[in-house]
Amino acid sequence: LDLQRGDPVSRPNIGDRVQRHAFTGTPYRLGFRGVVTGANGRTVRVLADDGIEWDADTLWLTTLKSQTLTRVDPADFRSLHVIPVPLPRAHGLVREGDGIWCVHTSDRVIVKLDVRDGREMDRVLLPAPHPEPHCLTTRDGQLWYCDATSGAICRILR
Repeated sequence: LDLQRGDPVSRPNIGDRVQRHAFTGTPYRLGFRGVVTGANGRTVRVLADDGIEWDADTLWLTTLKSQTLTRVDPADFRSLHVIPVPLPRAHGLVREGDGIWCVHTSDRVIVKLDVRDGREMDRVLLPAPHPEPHCLTTRDGQLWYCDATSGAICRILR
């Protein structure tokens, strides 16, 4: 999304929902909220709400009830580290450098937090009339988000 023009990108065909871990190539399937099915067919319910992001061999999850991000071991979903989030309704996540980007949908902001202590490192505001941020991903150093209501897919130029 160019914040000056607000031009969204067209909606792609989602296709197969099986994904592969970016580094190991291990297949996994994301299902209903808080359910992860591994390659072995084992399904585990976790306390994730809307955000999930790989970090090497661990996962970061949004945990809205406690207003935190939690890094877990995907083998048993044991909590490894927890950081606070500054605003309610945390959604999409992207791990980048020494931080993690986190969408706060209701506040229309994407905040980069230090993974060690949750300190705010950067912020992208997405005021109306731009599409409301919900999910988040990255490609070639660019952040992309989607609006769950309109279906708009946007690239943030920074």
